Order: sequence, then structure tokens, then C-alpha cells
Amino acid sequence: MPRYRIVFFLLLVFTFAAPSPAGGAAPTEMARMPAYGPQDAPLTFTVWGSLSCPFTRQLMPILKRIADDYEGMVNIEWRHYPIHPPDPALHVYSMADPSRFWDFLFALLDKAGTFHRDTGALAVEVGQGIELPAEKIRATQENDQLWYTVKQDFLAAKLTGIRATPGLFHNGYFLTPNGMPQNLKEFEGILRNIVEKSQ
Repeated sequence: MPRYRIVFFLLLVFTFAAPSPAGGAAPTEMARMPAYGPQDAPLTFTVWGSLSCPFTRQLMPILKRIADDYEGMVNIEWRHYPIHPPDPALHVYSMADPSRFWDFLFALLDKAGTFHRDTGALAVEVGQGIELPAEKIRATQENDQLWYTVKQDFLAAKLTGIRATPGLFHNGYFLTPNGMPQNLKEFEGILRNIVEKSQ
């Protein structure tokens, strides 16, 4: 097994076997990022994604275009599923500022091919690009609530049966059970059709 896979596996075991905040007691509320799009939009796409997954990187611009084009009709909910290297810390860094979460996510997804670097340095670099202070990003490492959120999203994905990222759902339907389709234009058309039929 390649060394990076061993390290990644050990990081996952350590992270998700770690106790919940407050000495093992589950927090009353998990940290949640705001939806992209109106909170009260009639249609929601829920994504279990990995910030270093090339297929998640294909899906998110499609969903963003749809949410922007059908303004007020669609929102996107994000769930953390860090099953690709480098490690879950990248997901924790992304939650440094809820109001900038989507800016951070899309900026990070643009950093294709740079995930072999130190994740902390990468997160700070992405934060600088969107004027998010490095101190705020680094502070996430000590925030048990954020680690708990990633852990619970990860476990929920496993229980839901998601085996690869991205896992895209709408209204209880699993839209990517076999991963991202090869024909992205056709897939975007299918998603747009779902939105139009819901109007």
C-alpha cells in the first residue's frame, strides 16, 4: 500500500474514532454551513463531497450554475465526505467562516493538482485569496465542534450507502449512485429538467 494511503487511513481512524466534544457528549447542534441559494428555496440538492475529489470538482460548478440561473428556486447543501487524500483537516479549514464557506469551497476546488502540499498552508493561501484571515483558518484546528461535524457527515454518508464522491441527492433520490456521468452536459440537462418540472 502506498505510503500516502497508509497515512491517510491512519488520519481517518484517528479523526473519526476521536471522542465527541465535551468529553464524549454529543453537542446540542452540529456546525452547519449555510446553503448556497435561498434557505427557503423549494428545491434542494444535497451533496456529500470531498474537497480533493476531481469528480466533486466537476459537479459543483454545474450545481452553482443551476442555482444561479434558477434564482430563488434552488439551493445547495454541502456535507463533508473526506475520502480522498490529503486528510479531513481540509474540510475543517473550510468552515473557518460560515459566511465565506462557499467562496472558500469554490476557490479551493480551483486548486486542482495542489493537494499534495501541506493542507494548512494551502488553506491559508486560499483564505488570502478571499480575504479570510489566516488566524481564523488556523483556529479551526482547535475547534472540536467542527471536527465533530465532519465526523458525523462522514458516518452519515457511510450509513446512507455512498461509496464514492460526489454523492448527490434530491428529494430522497440518489442521483449519482454510480459516480459522475461521463457526459456532463447531458447530466446538467437532467438536473435542469428536475428543476423545471418542480416549478
